[in-house]
Amino acid sequence: MNKPQHILSQTGIRGLAALLVIPSHLGLGTTLPEWEGAVVPFCSAATAVNVFFVLSGFVLCYVYQADEERNEGRLIGCSWKKFYLARFARIYPLYFILTLLAYGVSLLTHTDGAGQSFVKDGAKTVLQLLFLHPFPGLAFNGWIVPSWSLAMEALAYVLIFPGLLALGMQRAKLGKVLIMIFLAPVVYELLAIPLRQTDEPFYRGWGALLRVTVYFPLGMLLYQLLRLRPGWVQIASSHATWATFLVLIWHCFDNLVFPGLSLLSQWGVVFLIFCFLQDSKSLASRFFSSRCMQWLGAVSYSVYLFHVLPGAKLVSGLGEGFFENMAFGWRLGFVVAQIGFILLISHLLFHFVEMRGKRWVLSHFQAKKTPTLKSAPF
Repeated sequence: MNKPQHILSQTGIRGLAALLVIPSHLGLGTTLPEWEGAVVPFCSAATAVNVFFVLSGFVLCYVYQADEERNEGRLIGCSWKKFYLARFARIYPLYFILTLLAYGVSLLTHTDGAGQSFVKDGAKTVLQLLFLHPFPGLAFNGWIVPSWSLAMEALAYVLIFPGLLALGMQRAKLGKVLIMIFLAPVVYELLAIPLRQTDEPFYRGWGALLRVTVYFPLGMLLYQLLRLRPGWVQIASSHATWATFLVLIWHCFDNLVFPGLSLLSQWGVVFLIFCFLQDSKSLASRFFSSRCMQWLGAVSYSVYLFHVLPGAKLVSGLGEGFFENMAFGWRLGFVVAQIGFILLISHLLFHFVEMRGKRWVLSHFQAKKTPTLKSAPF
């Protein structure tokens, strides 16, 4: 497959997903209880994280394209050592700094990442720095609640991605790829039934493992589908915009009326991602490729990790009494200021921590005579 250096629409999708996560963690139940029921269902953090997993699976195949001639799980132009170094440099420096910062904030506000009572525990901080906190047997809220998905991403880098390449997913034929794409959400719903009967949330424990083991391979399958049928772009172009509205309407209806029936929403979201990854002509794809969405996609990782600190943590620290006698306009202004502050600091974190940390790791740990690996801008 002849591929461009960068698919603009996937960056825009990532940016929108990061933006949709924010309302779920702003503490709207305290600051704007009048709007919480109307806003949160339209900004599903769970769906946004699933989109992150799908995009990650796609991007890894796209950037570190597997050797299609041999069933040996090899990468093109990159060793596994360089692959893991690039992934570590991409996610860990910012994660390390913000986890320690969140721990310090928790000491001051006496609340953990989920706004619950905080108990000083250095061992839990170490487990978080090792990406172990969401796994079964431990399964506790991190000082940064969304960090559970990074632990699942790390699992995908170590086991799922190389494992599926070794099994020959990159050589799967079109029929098998389509069947697996169709069945993946069905398998997810069936396996989720017993998990929904417990009190364990789907952002830790077995629920978290289920999400990454279904949605990350879905992204790899979408890459394979795009490689096998690049000509489908003409079909997608004429339908992507309208499909966007239909899927979003259904997804909101699903969240509001049938919160347990998400199968159609999952298929719809996966279909949209496929459309946008290969299409550049529809209005929706142009929107995701716009400069604003490209910027939001670039800072999405910083937004995703940082937004909880001035969000739920800040609101929990101030307490409900702080907002009780405040006029609606002031509370709305507070929320707008929260979002603006999150975007501003995330922009600074992207340039001064995320990118510099990445360059520092690569410059200090790569072999001097080896050309620097051109890692993904995602």
